[in-house]
Amino acid sequence: YLKQQDHEIPEYKGILNCDDKPKASEMEDGHNKFSKFTVNEKRADKRAYYIKGTKEPFDTVHITTGLVPSAILAQKAKEKKLSVTEYLAGIYCYVLYKIQQDENPRKKRPVMLSLPVNLRSFYDTDTMRNFAYFVITGIDPNYGEFTQEEVFAEIHHFFQRALNEKYLNAKISKNVQSERNLLIRLIPV
Repeated sequence: YLKQQDHEIPEYKGILNCDDKPKASEMEDGHNKFSKFTVNEKRADKRAYYIKGTKEPFDTVHITTGLVPSAILAQKAKEKKLSVTEYLAGIYCYVLYKIQQDENPRKKRPVMLSLPVNLRSFYDTDTMRNFAYFVITGIDPNYGEFTQEEVFAEIHHFFQRALNEKYLNAKISKNVQSERNLLIRLIPV
């Protein structure tokens, strides 16, 4: 966009030059390349809680914006011995849990969050294709009531267990196995 406005774009590490021919490694399918198939993790997620809202016309978009100074956010997370991602996920999960309790305290569904993980930090790749996986974490209110600290602990321990190459490879291998299934490949998109 800047080039189209006649701005000079200096070369900078990590910024690709649009005039250069893409390398083959930038086009590779990282999921397919790195799947080991030693373990294929099952997809047995329970039906999660969903917030019910007001139905809007199809073309309606609402945008809510908020600003939080990153230093303050990082400090709050550090006070709880959490990463910023764990801290934000814990707050969001706890708020959803409280909303569900207010709506219908007897009907308890798991409160789940789907969080993206950049797989480039686990694998050595130049791919420019989408190379991410979504991990699902949360709490199940059927186990009992949760405090905010307990939610933080659940999220933190999940991240400690799940954010490693072995666990993530089992997850992506399941997806790649489905992609390679001939019967599924014959079904029109």
